[in-house]
Amino acid sequence: MKFSPEKKMKLSRISRLKKSLKVRFVFVSCIVAATVLLFILLEIVSFGLNASFSRATPPFLIDTGVLRGAKEGRSLNYLDPLLGVAHNPFTLKTLGHRTFHGFEVHGDPDDRQALRIITLGGSTTECFVGNWPRALYEECKKRKIPVVLFNGGVSSYGSGQELFKLIRDGIILRPHVVVSYDGVNDRGRGNSGGNEGSHRLLHPVHYRIYSQLLWGGPSPLLPNTVAALRRTLFSKNSIEGIEWGLPFTMTSAAGWLLNVRTMNAVASEFGFHYVDFLQPAFGVGDYRPSREEYARVRVPDNDRKELDKFYREALRFSSDQEYIVDLTNVFAGRNGFFRDYCHLDEEGNRLVGHAVFRELESRRWLDRFPSPAAERRRQR
Repeated sequence: MKFSPEKKMKLSRISRLKKSLKVRFVFVSCIVAATVLLFILLEIVSFGLNASFSRATPPFLIDTGVLRGAKEGRSLNYLDPLLGVAHNPFTLKTLGHRTFHGFEVHGDPDDRQALRIITLGGSTTECFVGNWPRALYEECKKRKIPVVLFNGGVSSYGSGQELFKLIRDGIILRPHVVVSYDGVNDRGRGNSGGNEGSHRLLHPVHYRIYSQLLWGGPSPLLPNTVAALRRTLFSKNSIEGIEWGLPFTMTSAAGWLLNVRTMNAVASEFGFHYVDFLQPAFGVGDYRPSREEYARVRVPDNDRKELDKFYREALRFSSDQEYIVDLTNVFAGRNGFFRDYCHLDEEGNRLVGHAVFRELESRRWLDRFPSPAAERRRQR
């Protein structure tokens, strides 16, 4: 087919334009690819530089993913400057819980004739369905004992957070009885009592919070590079580090016992009763799981070793302490209560609540008030 000279010239211009666009596209693509590779290389170098400071760039402030999938997990998104994390009271309200500054409340807090009980602990105590403090409260109601119960359990809390919560909030609530329920969260994790090579009374969230304050939050763009620039070029007149306190040289069980002893001392000084219940854990003590339960509940080897070491030592430390009660054998002769290695089903929590009730009843702590001398100290 023959084209006119004008047509040939037009096709030639189109061809040259296409070729020019293709060359430009390839050039721009090479520039973009080179820039991306440069940024990736810069990030890698910055990551190494940050590592030389022994501080990685914190990827997030709080990770609530530990409860992802459970509707209650939405509630653990409040910060507590002393305790690390706290429940969102508005979320708890939508789930039907009555709250008061970090506590779920059962009963009438304005009833001056009611026995005031505080319960402390971690996720095995907190205020969701089937918890043992609710069972304790219901048992008191059944026995016609006027009680107002403040449940201060929060997921991840160990004895260290219980101690802080008791000192900061518990004393102000003017309790007659304070009950701790703990053990599992104190094993070898350093989030509470502390573990070898870490620091006491340090919740994992605290490191993230103060790392953010000291080194700044992660940048959405080139976070390691921005962190490296902050540390090298923009550090004049800035805070240079964090003092976490004395290194923790005790075992985890010794740290737990130290916190429990301190809570008992606080109780003695301020005139209320205190008792710590060493909580049951899967495979600890005389508990013999069924085949179905053993197949369903998987305990990682590291967790098993930590649990065995902690409980062996904790039971030895606490055997002669009247303010510590061993509940590890509360299910002896029965099985099927564990949802995982520490969380119980509704029936298991009911049995724990009844066991706590029986212990408090045997100590005569469920009378309307403690002794007059203790009451005077409590009112000081």
